[in-house]
Amino acid sequence: WEQLHNFLDGLPRLNPRLHEPEIGKTLASCHRVIEPINSGAFSTVFLVQNSKQEYQAMKAVKKATLSRFDLVKCISNEVQILRRLRHQNVARFYGAAQSREHIIILMEFVGRENLFTFLKQTDTGERKDLEHSQAQDIFLQMSRAIGYCHEHMVSHRDIKPENFALGDEGGRISIKLVDFGMADDLAAPLKYKGTMPFIAPEVIEEDVAVYTASAADMWSMGVVLLEMICGLHALPRILKWKRSMTSDKVHAKDLRILMSTPGRLRVAVSERLRPQFKLLQPLDDVLHGMLSLPIGCRWASLNVLTCQWLNGPEQGPPAS
Repeated sequence: WEQLHNFLDGLPRLNPRLHEPEIGKTLASCHRVIEPINSGAFSTVFLVQNSKQEYQAMKAVKKATLSRFDLVKCISNEVQILRRLRHQNVARFYGAAQSREHIIILMEFVGRENLFTFLKQTDTGERKDLEHSQAQDIFLQMSRAIGYCHEHMVSHRDIKPENFALGDEGGRISIKLVDFGMADDLAAPLKYKGTMPFIAPEVIEEDVAVYTASAADMWSMGVVLLEMICGLHALPRILKWKRSMTSDKVHAKDLRILMSTPGRLRVAVSERLRPQFKLLQPLDDVLHGMLSLPIGCRWASLNVLTCQWLNGPEQGPPAS
């Protein structure tokens, strides 16, 4: 409770006579709540409009859940980290406050879609396939966001397609990293794992002796890239992951077998690539670099940002 009170004391209080977040109502005299755009077990994200008629995203976290589920550290970290990040590929933070029942976090509204919904629509044929050059541009923006966070000593710790929001910049897809609810300083110890099946094997195994937060983020980026080039349904086949697994550590063991067997990942990816992609050496280098089992060999964001696949034209023989 002391930790909770210390955190709340640092947030400005909204007038208690004003409404809690409610559709059609105005919060704090300047933000009209339009509709919910996302929700989870502990919070709801609303689309709101400020006094200048600008759209913003408002995350409302129920105070009652903070101490009950040990989330004080998470929400405190999220606010403190967002305050120090400012990058074109990271959703902008506008401020935090509290109502009687909620912690309110105001963020840039990027759009209604994220990378997961985009890939799902390409898989079902609702939109045209992801082009090779488009995938390169999207992944470049994602890598810039992660690289910026790591440069500023922040690890996201929950990299997955849902946490990359999609916007539109004159017909070009713009990408912004969102949801820093599990984020922490790079040097912070292993505590929150993230989301399966994007979690690095050393995180699943809770191997604190080798754990490096930035390396764990990069593994997750590698798994996201697999989904981009192979489709959302490819991960269970490539990574041998099933939701019905009784233990995540079984998955970690399977990952180690997959990645330690020469050529096995390459074959699995080649069999499931989207038709517009070819597994040439530059793309293969990126995948194996980010999905390297030894932490010391795993690519950092700088390796990805300077790799041949993102700085084309992509050339070279088929991966071997």
